Amino acid sequence: MGQYWQLINFDRKETSEHLGKMGEFFPQSQEGLASVVRRLYIPASLRDASPSKLTTSTGELVLGLLATIPPEMIGLIFEQVDNFADAICLGLAHQHLLSIGMKRVETLHAQEVAPWIGSRIICAGDYANDTPKGMLTPSEEKELKLKRHNIYHWASNAFKETRLSTYLKRRAALFGRLDKKAVNEMLGKVPLAKPWMLCNLTKFECVRAEAFAKIPYVDLGHVLLSLICWSSQYDNTMSDPPSIRGKWAGDRFEITTRDRMLRLRDEAGWKDVSLPIAKRVAEIMRE
Repeated sequence: MGQYWQLINFDRKETSEHLGKMGEFFPQSQEGLASVVRRLYIPASLRDASPSKLTTSTGELVLGLLATIPPEMIGLIFEQVDNFADAICLGLAHQHLLSIGMKRVETLHAQEVAPWIGSRIICAGDYANDTPKGMLTPSEEKELKLKRHNIYHWASNAFKETRLSTYLKRRAALFGRLDKKAVNEMLGKVPLAKPWMLCNLTKFECVRAEAFAKIPYVDLGHVLLSLICWSSQYDNTMSDPPSIRGKWAGDRFEITTRDRMLRLRDEAGWKDVSLPIAKRVAEIMRE
């Protein structure tokens, strides 16, 4: 019969729509796989875009009284902005403002388009009667015992279900009447940095996307899900399914570039586990 599965983010108390049984969702690149991947991608740096195309005004526009405010003070003003759209509106007013506030704009951009970065993520089956060691905080363990549920049903009943609409659709609602051309220049035409890497921020292990390039129909969604599934009962809807005791289940992740990864920790601190994982995913996909 198999069991049903869902993606759970314990830090944000969010859950995906139900993925179905493993034999139904894993071999295919469905929305459930694509959505978790999109929630983890670090956006390409906005600094790669041409500064002259990022603002609605020209560099010759007089700042007025803003010119009397020290750059450090303008930076503090940006730090008080906690809304991505508001930060962009402020930055697009003038190139001078944008050059000072770009770091804050990039931070809010990442939070908006990749909200699951750094969160504890697990793909739980509805027969998951325990949890990975150390995944839950003491208060979460206490709450789970009080509810007398397993993590699958706890998330189903208490967490917010999030269906990831595409960022392009959300952009229109975010910016309303703001100059769409300027926003598109800022967010829509930034060169994508390659190659991408899936980074486990808990174990400091990484997987290179290029290692899976020759495996048909495989993307980083398959790679991640092959490592974060968790249940107490074997799933019989596939003859050779991913492990139900995933070694990355409940860890924290981001998908980024090698250069950015090395800024988090020097190269000697990361372990590249691409080859053994690629071999295992290839075996699973022969299903």
